Amino acid sequence: ACLEQMIFFFFVKQCFGAAAHVSSGSKAAALVLRGMSVRDVNGKGPIDWQESYKSLKKNYINPRLTANYSIDIFYHTYESESISQVEYTYKPQRSRITKHFTKNRFAAQQTSLLLALELAQGKEYDEICVSRFDLLFLSPVTEWRIDPGAFNVPFRDIDSRKHCDVLWIFPGFVLEEIIRDLRLILQKPPHHNARGGELHYYRPKSIPIKFMFDQKFSSDTDWPERFSYNINPLYKLHRIRGGGDINSKNHARFSHHHTSGHRRRDHHHASPKIGERRLILL
Repeated sequence: ACLEQMIFFFFVKQCFGAAAHVSSGSKAAALVLRGMSVRDVNGKGPIDWQESYKSLKKNYINPRLTANYSIDIFYHTYESESISQVEYTYKPQRSRITKHFTKNRFAAQQTSLLLALELAQGKEYDEICVSRFDLLFLSPVTEWRIDPGAFNVPFRDIDSRKHCDVLWIFPGFVLEEIIRDLRLILQKPPHHNARGGELHYYRPKSIPIKFMFDQKFSSDTDWPERFSYNINPLYKLHRIRGGGDINSKNHARFSHHHTSGHRRRDHHHASPKIGERRLILL
C-alpha cells in the first residue's frame, strides 16, 4: 500500500506540478519572481535567499492565502549549486533557469522579467504580483494600498519621472499588454534606458498607475544606513552588490547616526528629446 501511495503522489506531481500554494480559493493570484535567487560566483546576489523567502511568505503568500486566494508561483532565475533547494522551497508551478546573461544589467533585468511573466500566460488571474528574490518586506500586503484595477508600484522616485520597480501588482487582464511592451523595449530600447533602465519608467497604457505610499523615495534603495532618501516603508534590499558592498542587513531604518549627514538628490534635469541618448550623472 505504501508503494502504491508513492506511485500515486508521483503521478499527481507530474501531472499537476508541485506548487504547494495552490488552493481552492475564490480568487487567483500569480506570484512572478525574476533575477538572481542566490549569489553568483563573484559573490553578488541575495545575502540569504531563505530569509527573503520567509519574508515573502509572511508578508504576501500567507496573507493572500488567508484572504482565500490561490497562488501560483512562477520565476526565472540563473543556474547555481543551490537551484534545487530554491525550487524545493518555492515550489513553482513553472520556472525557467538559464545561464547568466551577458547583456547589460538593464537588458538582463528586462529579459529575466519577460521570461518569468511568459510562464503565467494561459490562465486568468485576478492579481499578478511581480517581485524579486532579494527583498525583506517591512509590512504585510494587507497594509499596502492596492487598487485592484490599477498598475500598483511602491512609490514615486525622488526623480519624479521614475518609480520603484522592485514590486508590481496589477490585474491579470493586462498581462499580455505588459509582455508585448517588454518585448518591444528589448527590441528597441527607449532613449531613457541610458540613465536607469526602462522598468523605472514603465507603466501599461490601458490602466492607471497607483502608488502604495504617497511619499517619494529613491528607487536605488541600497545603503539606507548612508543615505536617508534610500529608506522606505515597504522593504529593504537584502543583497550584495558588485564590489562586495553589503547593503541593509541589520541596519536601523533611520540613518541619523551617520556622521557625514544625509545626502539629498533633487533632480532638476531636463528630459532629453526623443531619440537623444544622454547619461545623467546623479
